[in-house]
Amino acid sequence: MVEFAQPSADLTKRDGDDVAAAIMVLFGDPGTLLDPRPVPTLRYSWTGADHPIGSVIENPYHPDIVKNIVLQNADAETNIWVTERRNLASDYEAAFGEPPSDYVWAIALFIDNDQTGEEAAAQFASAQVYCDGF
Repeated sequence: MVEFAQPSADLTKRDGDDVAAAIMVLFGDPGTLLDPRPVPTLRYSWTGADHPIGSVIENPYHPDIVKNIVLQNADAETNIWVTERRNLASDYEAAFGEPPSDYVWAIALFIDNDQTGEEAAAQFASAQVYCDGF
């Protein structure tokens, strides 16, 4: 549930790359905090921007590695629970142009406001990932 999102967020720009809520899905071994490795990543995003729902947007910091998939945007109703269901293999292929070549190794839930500095608030009830065939 997103309570409020950053009104000046813009996923296409470095100074606006903030999300009210996101689920990141990392395909491949991302390493450790001391020895990170770049791996293809889908970032399912709830944003205060007006990006079209369903659009795939390259991350301005890591355009070849991280792809945003917009699930909710500035038009979304706030303070209600939303359930999302995605096909990770299909989303990966739409974002990267080919099927995934590795397994899902990590999932991260987060809120991000370091670019805009604007407040954001969200709650996560649960996240479940079912992988079949990759």
